[in-house]
Amino acid sequence: MGEVYTHPALRDSRTAKEPGSAYRSLPKELSLKDVFCLKEERMVAGDNTISYQGKTFQILPNEYRLSFFKAKVEVHEYLDGSINIFYQGKKLKHKPISKEKIKSLPPSVREQKDYELITTYH
Repeated sequence: MGEVYTHPALRDSRTAKEPGSAYRSLPKELSLKDVFCLKEERMVAGDNTISYQGKTFQILPNEYRLSFFKAKVEVHEYLDGSINIFYQGKKLKHKPISKEKIKSLPPSVREQKDYELITTYH
């Protein structure tokens, strides 16, 4: 019988200085769901809405801000298709709104939304 083959990486290996696993545990504040997702930036329109994937979402006021107009937010789309919206790392409450509600907005706001859609994709 011949010599047993050993992979080159294993030939030069040494034992660890410290016993136990070299893997670190995941920090409690880190969510793997937010690591393994699609992330896109959006600018909030004057009516406190953003467009994402052909849908419009209204960002609801929180304890710190009533309006997020012109704020840059980050949309996280998860593997299950759900989304969350973040501003400076904090999750924002939001709700989808229908196109009928957008059509009922004043023309100046509708024109602004059309302009933002054009500038977002070019």
